[in-house]
Amino acid sequence: MASSRHGAKALTGQRTPKEEVILDYSWFDLVGNIGVLLMVVAYLLLQLEKLSSSAVSYLLLNAIGAVLVIISLTFRFNLSAFLMEAFWLLISLYGLTKPLFSRRTI
Repeated sequence: MASSRHGAKALTGQRTPKEEVILDYSWFDLVGNIGVLLMVVAYLLLQLEKLSSSAVSYLLLNAIGAVLVIISLTFRFNLSAFLMEAFWLLISLYGLTKPLFSRRTI
């Protein structure tokens, strides 16, 4: 029979002093982190008024960042994060293709 000490540990997530913390960081985690960095830099540049929300560079930073995060999510799936990135990518792609559809012939 398990003691209540182990049961409480499992519920609270606490570790005993001798337990090791192992960092499980793979190449796909790095890819996802680069994607997050690209999107944060894009947003920072937007707020600093260095980029416009319709600038191709802003939209590309967001689209590439979203793709990189989606790649990382294929290895450790999280539905909420995937939905966020999928919509982020679709909106960025819409922004990139919008000028193609709105051109008028003179």
